[in-house]
Amino acid sequence: MVKLSYVNGFYALGTTDGIFEAGTRTAPTAAGEGPISIPAWRARLVEAGDPYDAAGTEDPVVAQARRGLTAFRSSYYQSWPAGRRVAVFSIQGWTDDLFPAVESTRQFLALKALDPRWPVSLAFADVGHPRAQNKSATWDWLNGQANAFLRANLDRAREGASTVSSEQTTCDGRTGARITAADPRALATGTARFALPGGSLAPGSGSGDPDGVATDPVAGSLGGTQPETCRTSRAPTWPGRYTALTEPLAAPLETVGLGEVRIPYTLAPAVPAAVTARVWDVAADGTARLLTRGVVRLDPPAYDGPQGELRLGLFGNHWRVPAGHRLRVDLAQVDEPTFRRANPPTTLSFTEAELVLPSR
Repeated sequence: MVKLSYVNGFYALGTTDGIFEAGTRTAPTAAGEGPISIPAWRARLVEAGDPYDAAGTEDPVVAQARRGLTAFRSSYYQSWPAGRRVAVFSIQGWTDDLFPAVESTRQFLALKALDPRWPVSLAFADVGHPRAQNKSATWDWLNGQANAFLRANLDRAREGASTVSSEQTTCDGRTGARITAADPRALATGTARFALPGGSLAPGSGSGDPDGVATDPVAGSLGGTQPETCRTSRAPTWPGRYTALTEPLAAPLETVGLGEVRIPYTLAPAVPAAVTARVWDVAADGTARLLTRGVVRLDPPAYDGPQGELRLGLFGNHWRVPAGHRLRVDLAQVDEPTFRRANPPTTLSFTEAELVLPSR
């Protein structure tokens, strides 16, 4: 899904302070691809929107934008020659909605699949673009790890064990607990599952939800005038939005990793749709703080069916939910202004759902 508030924000900055490529050059492009125009990409992806293909045949501008934003701008989509191991230390924000934690995680796994001895280490924390708090003590810890990694690999890339570290996200100004593992998936030692009741998401469900602005990384940001804080819910319920609460937790829950919401769905009619999720930590007094969020796009008939199991991947976090707190799951088709809504009207129904969180 298009991250609408970020795209609009960056486009406005570029229009004010720079110049976008607008089709004046043809290289580097694939054969027959034609000149690249960033304004044309925005017009097609943001202003026009979906459907982006016709029964699996991709719109030419969409195909160009997809390749430009993957193969040209992401190491994950590029070819890494065998035997040429570049040492990688990646600092990754748990609360960075622009570059969520799955990006460093999948790069780590891809490099290790090429060569288990690849010198790649990760460090996760509440840092990066908004909503991140970017505490000074957290950055001191991260920079210390980065400097040690640099010293170890300065003359050449070293083989050996990788280190993956994580600092817990906290909302009281203090730094959280820190843990380490050899693999990002090993930060968690178990899985917490929460059964949720069924429901239905009507066309436009989530429209006008004040939590959309409250949790948006751009519109909800303090703009650098004050330090960021954990985002708090403004609406315990909202018309059209699906909201479910777990029972109060009998024991504390430490979740660390990505997680997902599993939904056995039915789409009627079977047209492109977006499903967004927010997961909240709800205290006994009703205060709800955003733990994580996610979004997924269904694209029938070429890629998805009118029925199936939707596995909505969450951005993830490292978070401790105290005993007695509840988890709240919000689902909707619209989470604005963060994500661009799907154009075709459809209803998504489900008889049950499940929140799955990696845990310690």
